[in-house]
Amino acid sequence: MLVNEVKLPVQKRSIERLEKVIQTTINLLETKTLEACNIQEISQISGVPRNHIYQYFPTIDHLFSMIVKRYFEKLQDYLVQNVDNYYHLSVLEIIQDALKKASSFYNQNKPASMLILGGPVNVDGFSLQEAVIEEIAKEFVKIFTQIKTPLILKQPDDITLMVELIFALMKHSFYRYGYITEDLQQEALLVCEAYLEKKKYI
Repeated sequence: MLVNEVKLPVQKRSIERLEKVIQTTINLLETKTLEACNIQEISQISGVPRNHIYQYFPTIDHLFSMIVKRYFEKLQDYLVQNVDNYYHLSVLEIIQDALKKASSFYNQNKPASMLILGGPVNVDGFSLQEAVIEEIAKEFVKIFTQIKTPLILKQPDDITLMVELIFALMKHSFYRYGYITEDLQQEALLVCEAYLEKKKYI
């Protein structure tokens, strides 16, 4: 994957430069399209010479992939915050809360929405997306099986497929409206409910 080709620096000054490049790119994506974001402008704004940027990121897609990876890690952490509060909730109530959290995350982070929901920008981004969906699904399997009324899974991939459905609906909402609407969140919850009922989980 492209993200594995990124040469991460070890010296303090180089790490600071890399972080400046990443933050400059995120700031640019707040106001520009993906197509308008390029290494030359990132170099001019950040003050980091192009040859140094190319040492870390051979192409703009390498840079985008690193940012996508970081956003996925943040999303994953965000979704599993305060999981102890889920113990007395039903599976659908947990899904509803997770939908609100994920929607809030994307709606508050335009670059994350552009790079993840609007694409992904490349095959590497898609691979990262699928890997994180699987990790998020594993976290929810753990939660669902440890609540007061646990979910007994018949097929290990059932929750992964459900998360895929939610993600697809989020992408549709971003494509059409530029953000994840409350109506979409309700639609996603209905889809999850129908899916779980069909699978005889609820």
